[in-house]
Amino acid sequence: MRKPGWYLESDTVPMFVNEHVHNLRFLDAATPAAAVAPQITSPGEATATARQVFNHLITATALPTSFNAEGLPKGLTVDMNTGLVSGAPQVPGTYTITVSATNNVGTATKSLTVTVGHPA
Repeated sequence: MRKPGWYLESDTVPMFVNEHVHNLRFLDAATPAAAVAPQITSPGEATATARQVFNHLITATALPTSFNAEGLPKGLTVDMNTGLVSGAPQVPGTYTITVSATNNVGTATKSLTVTVGHPA
């Protein structure tokens, strides 16, 4: 899964006829990437099933350049470029994960509670 990106003035933007695009922003070389630290906007809770595929996207404001997640249960990893937490958690339980987003101004953190249930 690829997150929507920010585009330079010289870029072309891929769009499709039925795609709803709002607040598209183009950056030029003179515009700073961000003037404020990010704020994480993704939900603070998620559910998963043991030994089944799980995906959770960390989203944030202010053009984050990297993401992280600490305290992930066995079987989950984070893509530090996209913010995608994915994998198949192995052990049922409730896990408190600290997710973060960083840009050129600062870092934001938020707790994410992942409840991993037993498979049916």
